Amino acid sequence: MRQPHLGFGPDTALRCPKVGRTVPLPAFRACALRRKTTHFPCNDTEICGRNESRRPGAASACEGTMIGAIPFPFTLLHVDPHRLERYVDEPHQNWYLWSAQHLPRFLHRNAVVRVKYLLGRKGVFGGNWDLESRLLPELPSYRLVEDLHRVLPDFRKSLWYARGLEALDRGRPFVHKTLTARTVPELDRIFVENLVALIETMKKDGYRQVQGADLPGGMIGRDGALLKGNRGRHRLAAAQVTGASGLYPIEVTGVHRLWLAGRQRRNGESRNAMLVREFAQVEKRYSGS
Repeated sequence: MRQPHLGFGPDTALRCPKVGRTVPLPAFRACALRRKTTHFPCNDTEICGRNESRRPGAASACEGTMIGAIPFPFTLLHVDPHRLERYVDEPHQNWYLWSAQHLPRFLHRNAVVRVKYLLGRKGVFGGNWDLESRLLPELPSYRLVEDLHRVLPDFRKSLWYARGLEALDRGRPFVHKTLTARTVPELDRIFVENLVALIETMKKDGYRQVQGADLPGGMIGRDGALLKGNRGRHRLAAAQVTGASGLYPIEVTGVHRLWLAGRQRRNGESRNAMLVREFAQVEKRYSGS
């Protein structure tokens, strides 16, 4: 059975925002490491143009988008997408979204975003956030993908497309991630080249993680359940409604405090070794291997 990807290996690829592309580790190396480390000298001047040491807590020269600032190393599990059943918001998501809508922009960016980062960097959360999870088919994003799949090949009959037309009629753009449509031809292009293509490719080739795309996120609840997180919801919905084959990658961005407290180290076992073993059990449960 494949070991969960815990930590950094020579096959790890990270996105460097300075150069705007994905580069392999060790080319990325120390400047992508977590902030909870001691000094890590960065010698990757050919990639980042920087050469520096960082104190714990200091901002890094680069931040790999695949790196979660959590008290255990970067963890990537490969699971059967059809075994995932529930979705959960990040523990601080509700007040974060409220602040984005109601507080002045400078206050949200300069204060709330930093507070959310500081609260989330530990990666271990108490509270009842895991008990507030929802079934995936209840998500609006899931229903849009499901409806689009149902009406294909005529995507113009979908609820998603109708919402796009409604936005354009009101003088607002239709936005999907980094894509924006301000006219009907642009809206058609987004559907044909991206949304419909996602479903058709999923049906034909199964799930494939696109090079450079962000990794889907997930969290582990108090009972060890793997709960889908924010990133990759449309991709997971497309995989499920099309019955796609292939394994679905999930970056573990947090765990419940009670789950972590219930893990037991074996004699002479390091903390990381214990986590490798426990995450392997979660992966086995959700991959069927």
